[in-house]
Amino acid sequence: MRKQSCSSAGSTYRTVITFEPQPQEYFAPDTAPIAPSELIISDIAPTRISLGWRDRSTDEIGFEVERRVAGTTEFVRIDTSAANAGSFVDRTVAEGTTYDYRVLAYRNSVVSQASNVATAMATQNEAPSTPAEEFPPDGAQDIAPDSSF
Repeated sequence: MRKQSCSSAGSTYRTVITFEPQPQEYFAPDTAPIAPSELIISDIAPTRISLGWRDRSTDEIGFEVERRVAGTTEFVRIDTSAANAGSFVDRTVAEGTTYDYRVLAYRNSVVSQASNVATAMATQNEAPSTPAEEFPPDGAQDIAPDSSF
């Protein structure tokens, strides 16, 4: 706002007030952010499941991470993550339970469509395979060729 006072020869004063609008970022209130995509399970352990996704939106405020126990119908929001995030770690899993996950972008009260669904069971990563025995059971050993000739 700018205020100006003017005077004229007859001692008449007037005040002129002008308003200068401030630039503001504007998004249509009913337009949802673009949905995240390519949801994957990036790591599994008995006490956590790590998720990763592609953030395709430029105007979200954050992401809602939803989960359901596999075989059930209703997803429940378990947490949110910040704008421009592309990963989340669920540390509230029960070992041996299989979960379905999906992610949604949100801006204020407007939510995007859901991402694809990714499924994982909270379990130990597979143990490495047992190395082959160093010697055969009969005790025979391979002899390396002599390279001193």
